Amino acid sequence: METEVLENEIAAIHTCLLEPSCPEEYKEMEVLLDGLMDIKKAIAETFDPIIKKAYETHKEACAQKNRFEKPRQQAEEKCRSLMTAYLTKVEEAKAKLEAELSRQLKADMAARAQAEEDPEERARLEQEAASTRVTLTEAEPGELTSTAPKWTAEVYSLKDLCAAVAAGTVPEMAVTPNQTFLNQSARTFKDQVKWPGVRFVRTVAPKRKGR
Repeated sequence: METEVLENEIAAIHTCLLEPSCPEEYKEMEVLLDGLMDIKKAIAETFDPIIKKAYETHKEACAQKNRFEKPRQQAEEKCRSLMTAYLTKVEEAKAKLEAELSRQLKADMAARAQAEEDPEERARLEQEAASTRVTLTEAEPGELTSTAPKWTAEVYSLKDLCAAVAAGTVPEMAVTPNQTFLNQSARTFKDQVKWPGVRFVRTVAPKRKGR
């Protein structure tokens, strides 16, 4: 049934809906009710197939979406888990390195303090340090192989070192700012330039009267 016909029939019944005052009018109301039930059936026949088709389409669309979304979500969760694991390892390595540096520093300070108080200990440390140093001018050709190993640090890429400090994998104490250069730059550029991590501060020294 056409939707326009349904609309007209419903409107027509609305105009006839009056409170019955006699048995005949009551029977007329029964006829109107039967008509409304027929219209209900016609509405279902008209729109239920559309609703069913829309539901099936929606269901299929959701299934297609989940077919792609589920593996994408699994990949996202794995990606986040791997990133978290990496950051955890970096923090653990950083904490371990800082703890080792702190331990070495405390041990060195304790040894120096003990050496200052105990002349024999100071002499022992000096003798131990001297025994590990072998210069090319004093060593014989065959003696260099028995030299105790000595470790030193060589900075071959300052940018990489600074990047590692910024990433937190190397302690900040590994990089010392060149304060002389920075102060000279502040006097030269004043507030005309902006460097990341550096602030040029203007201070005014008080002058005594009469000068």
